[in-house]
Amino acid sequence: MAKILVVDDEKRIRETCAIYFADRGHDVFQASDAVSGFSVVDKEGVDLVLLDLNLGEIQGDTLNDVIASFHPKVLVVVSSVFPVEDQKEFVSDADEYHDKADGWAVLEKKVNRLLNIEDQKAAEQQKGVEK
Repeated sequence: MAKILVVDDEKRIRETCAIYFADRGHDVFQASDAVSGFSVVDKEGVDLVLLDLNLGEIQGDTLNDVIASFHPKVLVVVSSVFPVEDQKEFVSDADEYHDKADGWAVLEKKVNRLLNIEDQKAAEQQKGVEK
């Protein structure tokens, strides 16, 4: 599966999200701020970042810009308590947006779509049928 980085300053949210995606077979990394988040992206070669906007001194929009500059193939999902329309104003070029109030299942569908996981599962099932 994919390597996912969860960047959120709230430990409870970060850890719950990490457990949720690890239980679904992903390698999950965590960071509580933008600097450590970029360090993980740089060292681990993550596929996707779940990015909160409020990260303290350096905000999520800045981290998104740095990731886009140095690792343009890394997918970014802004995941915040702000409504999606507000998220799009803060970070106009993210790959996807998620209102945390929508829950984990909605976020998982967005992540799977971006990573083409549903397409991969369907292809594997089709191969099994053809054998």
